[in-house]
Amino acid sequence: FKFNLKNPKKNILSFSSIKPHKESIKEEQGIHNPKTINSEIINKDSIQKTEISSAPRGKEFGSFLHELLENISFEKAGTCNNPNELLHLFEFNYIFDKLFFLYENKFEYNSLELLKKQTAEIVWNSLHCILPEIQQPLYSIDNKIHELEFMYSTDNITYTHGFIDLIINHNSKYYIIDWKSNYLFPDYSKESVKNNILSSHYDLQFNIYTATLITWLKSIDPHYSYDSHFGGVYYLYIRGIDASRQDQGIYYYKSSSEAEVFDALPENISVKSLIE
Repeated sequence: FKFNLKNPKKNILSFSSIKPHKESIKEEQGIHNPKTINSEIINKDSIQKTEISSAPRGKEFGSFLHELLENISFEKAGTCNNPNELLHLFEFNYIFDKLFFLYENKFEYNSLELLKKQTAEIVWNSLHCILPEIQQPLYSIDNKIHELEFMYSTDNITYTHGFIDLIINHNSKYYIIDWKSNYLFPDYSKESVKNNILSSHYDLQFNIYTATLITWLKSIDPHYSYDSHFGGVYYLYIRGIDASRQDQGIYYYKSSSEAEVFDALPENISVKSLIE
C-alpha cells in the first residue's frame, strides 16, 4: 500500500507553530539569491563530533530543523555513513543554504561552519537511529508523507488545524512521527523526555494526532482494526538523539486500545481529519 494523500488548506485557526509552505524547496529550480552561502566553507580536515548543546535555542531554529527534515531526501541521507559525509552531500548543503538565508536573522549562532556541523549531526542521528518497535531507521522507510494537515473542533463551531510532521507506513501499520527540538540538555533519557511530554501536555497532542489518523483509516479501510493497522507514536527529541543507542531522545507510545485514545480527549474536542 502506498500513500496517495492530499493536504487541503483551510482558512482556520492554527494549532501548530509550523506553518504550511507555499512551495517545496526541492521543487525550486535554482538558488537565485546572491546571499546564498558557499557550501565549500566546511573544512574537510576538521572533522570531529560537535557539541550539539551549543546549537541555537528557540522555536525559530526548531522550525529551521523541521523544514530541513521535511525537504531532505531520507534515502540520500541514508547513504551517508556519518554526519561528516552528510556535510558534503549536495542536497543537504543546498537545502541548508536556502533555509539559512530565510532564517539567518531569526536566531543567534556562533559560526556558520559550526552551525552546519551541528545541523548535519542532528539530521544524521535523527534519520539513522533505530526506532524501537519497528527496529528500523527512518531513512529506510519509503512509504511516508510529511506535514499532513488535519482539523478538529473544540466546540463544534470553531475549527482548529495543525500538522502531523510525518506519517510512515511500515509492515502495513501506520506510525506518527513528531519532531521535537526542545532543549533538555544534558538529559535526554527516557524519563527526562517523558517528563517533558507530560509537562508540555504533548500527551494531549499525540492523542489528537492518533484520533485523527484512526478517523481517516476507518474512512478508507472497511477492514481496519486498531491492533492491525495502527503502530503507535514516536516523539523524536532530535537534539538529543544518538544513533548508536535507543534510550536517548526517543519516546514511543501506543495506547492499549482505540477506546483509550478517544477517552483521553477532552469532551469538547471532536476530530475531523483533512486527509483525503
